[in-house]
Amino acid sequence: MSGPATPLDLVLRFAEDLFRTRWPSNTFFDMNIENKEKTALTWADEGLYLRNNRYFARVRVDSPTFSMGEIKDVPKFVDRLRRQADPISAFLWQRLSAANQAMLANYQPSAPSSNQVQDAGIRVLNKTIKERCIYERDRFQAILLRPETIDLVKQGPKGSNRARLNRLLLEDAYPLELSRKLKAKGKLTWRSTKTDKLAQARKWKEKWEHKQWLEENGFWPKEPAAPGSKPAAEPPSGGNGGASKDSSDSETNKVPVDSLVDQYVEAGHPIIKKRALKRKSPRSVSNETYCLNPLRAFFGAKDGALLSLADCDQYHAWRNSGGYVAQFKLRGKHVTRKTRGGDRAVDLELIVLRNVLELAVRRGQLKTNPLRDRGQYTDESTVRHCREVAPTPAGLVLITDWLANSGHGQDADLTQFLAYTGLRLGEGLKMPWHAMDWDEELIHVHRSKKGVFPFVLLLPELARLLRRMKRKAAGKFLFPSPFNAEKARDDSAYRRRLKQACTELKLPHVTPQGLRSYFVTQARQSGLTDAEIAQLIGDKTGPSLIAEVYGDVRPDHLLAVARNIQLTAKTRSLARQKIKKGRQD
Repeated sequence: MSGPATPLDLVLRFAEDLFRTRWPSNTFFDMNIENKEKTALTWADEGLYLRNNRYFARVRVDSPTFSMGEIKDVPKFVDRLRRQADPISAFLWQRLSAANQAMLANYQPSAPSSNQVQDAGIRVLNKTIKERCIYERDRFQAILLRPETIDLVKQGPKGSNRARLNRLLLEDAYPLELSRKLKAKGKLTWRSTKTDKLAQARKWKEKWEHKQWLEENGFWPKEPAAPGSKPAAEPPSGGNGGASKDSSDSETNKVPVDSLVDQYVEAGHPIIKKRALKRKSPRSVSNETYCLNPLRAFFGAKDGALLSLADCDQYHAWRNSGGYVAQFKLRGKHVTRKTRGGDRAVDLELIVLRNVLELAVRRGQLKTNPLRDRGQYTDESTVRHCREVAPTPAGLVLITDWLANSGHGQDADLTQFLAYTGLRLGEGLKMPWHAMDWDEELIHVHRSKKGVFPFVLLLPELARLLRRMKRKAAGKFLFPSPFNAEKARDDSAYRRRLKQACTELKLPHVTPQGLRSYFVTQARQSGLTDAEIAQLIGDKTGPSLIAEVYGDVRPDHLLAVARNIQLTAKTRSLARQKIKKGRQD
């Protein structure tokens, strides 16, 4: 039997009887809506109630706090805390009580007290979440923050949004130790749909429930609502869980291009395929890193979702006018210089930006890639392919003689070496002497663009050049730096001198890549197929690129070969018979 009724029980019974007599059975009495005003809500649908011509949905508010099991790697988390390995770990360690500090200091993963240790960690994390914002520039300087975290930091959130920010900051600080799954542990509450239409109110309720399910199961919605944003007056007419144009605009996170670039760099500059991300070659990553500097300077603070082709046109004009100021180190000295980018350079840089945005689309941070269908500023008719900047055999002799007679003997040797091997400039400059295999007559090559066939044949002309260079070698590289024999030389001075040689000799422009084409042309005229040549120069693209970009035959060789053409076997045979008969007569 239950005990005698207390005064509180009597009051509750009286209130219940009063409610039943004064309000119909299809109403709900609530005192927790908007300033806790006593209000009658008329029941309309499951979880939906009408008040003052507005529907309210019964939803659950997510709790940003951690629970047991959300520390994924307890030993690693505890180790970072007790070592105070970083500013945020030192901050959390100071918030622990002396008893908990002693327990964590003596923690052993296999000890029975591991649950107590995890409980202590959960308590300090939740205590930190509920108090003031923990973000400080120095504290999180070395931590990579997600775009949604950066967005909340910029807004300076308060109240529940401040707790959410603290949760995100802790997750970013401990990405391997803490779970990013937010559990729905909050209390049920009422949320206004701001509409008096039942069908639209149902859609808002379904949308909020779907978002709740995503977060509860560890998925982040593609367009999380911005802090403090409210639904539009009317949801869209089609589809469940949609949002109107105004609502979607207010709910879309503004992601600066700088943060997207950081994310792209952290991912390793991937090749973005439909089903997988593939790794680029180190040389391609190096080239993209060089392109990122002007992109950051111009696009860094812009919203990635709002970029347009007009921004590309402005960037093109900015680069052509010398708007980018480059800072780099040259021969140990810091140099600041305005640089201009031509059409081809701008196209390459915008291709890198397009890759950055494509990764953001893949990760659900952007709806579409605004640069996906961008054209190009380069006029294909003005592009000089490698074969158009390659020297003739006579021109090669003139260039090497001019360089040698001008006191640039190493540049003359490098020019011949590139022309005789078909190597790229970067591959040739980094070539060490130990890569020579004199017995097998081969050079072992480390290809820079995932190339195939890691060998170069020591042909007689190349062997004579290398033996002469070996006699005066002063370091481990074939072409050492004049300032430090233990380092490979820089390529910028060589490019300038090669251009100067062509100008002084009044020869067509020749580039290091043109010397690679010289080798291809010589191999083609020697009877090798395009497939064989592609293997020799380590180009994985195959014969198609040889025919389109590198390959060429010179007019004198073409005429000499053409003399062997037989138009028809019968005609050639009759001609020979007549010639033979005429000689006999």
